[in-house]
Amino acid sequence: MASTEPLRDPDHDRLWIALRSAVPLEALVQLVKEWKAAGASAAEAERRLTDFMAEVRRDGNPDEDDPVLETLDFVVGYCAVETLLFP
Repeated sequence: MASTEPLRDPDHDRLWIALRSAVPLEALVQLVKEWKAAGASAAEAERRLTDFMAEVRRDGNPDEDDPVLETLDFVVGYCAVETLLFP
């Protein structure tokens, strides 16, 4: 019987380390830039961050999702053109 659990992101630990760093927004943006350089699409980055945000909301401090939300804005385009990660 197949597992019903979602696949764990290969950067799961790096996402948490970035979120808990002194500058979480910058660390998360850098991670997304690495994904992009490795060939990830905006849709893939959005999915990975959305899955991570759900985990943060479930397992983390309620205020910890702000940097994840901001990073998602840079991925999907709810930001100034110069901060868009996937133009």
